[in-house]
Amino acid sequence: MSNNLTFHHSWRQSLAVFMQPKVWVMLLLGFSAGLPIMLIFSSLSIWLLEAGIQKSEVTYFSWAALGYSFKFVWAPL
Repeated sequence: MSNNLTFHHSWRQSLAVFMQPKVWVMLLLGFSAGLPIMLIFSSLSIWLLEAGIQKSEVTYFSWAALGYSFKFVWAPL
């Protein structure tokens, strides 16, 4: 009753998957989608502190990033 399907791939065959152009395009698209978010939220806190806003108020802006942090949870919906 048990069908044991075993596939034996070498390391070279397994790593060859990552050399396909489609994989590199998806990697670059994912990086370019996350880069603006990181730049905005990291520099925004510095700008707000330089503008004289209290640290407790700056943390409220960081809560906006939580949606992106847990995107992997709600993205399949």
